[in-house]
Amino acid sequence: MFPAYIGYDIGCGVCAAKLNILASNIDLKALKDEILSRIPLSNHEKEQSVELLPCRDIAKTAFGASGKYQLGMLGSGNHFIEVAKGEDEKLWLVIHSGFLAFAKS
Repeated sequence: MFPAYIGYDIGCGVCAAKLNILASNIDLKALKDEILSRIPLSNHEKEQSVELLPCRDIAKTAFGASGKYQLGMLGSGNHFIEVAKGEDEKLWLVIHSGFLAFAKS
């Protein structure tokens, strides 16, 4: 597989979720600090569990052999986590990650 032919984001995970939380009820600085402390931006030092993945043989996925060290991280490059306020003052969580979950053919 060579994703550059059609764009590097072809296998990325993207999610936008509207939360039932008013922006005025959240300390956004504390939320930012919590996100940064819990979600790594680079590989983990030890393998992560694949028990809940549909394809547990991580070597057969686009992650390859290093996949168990990458699970649960945001990724690098243009990947991000954003907390935004909608017109109704409710918070939205938007995540663009490097998760490639499909199996190689």
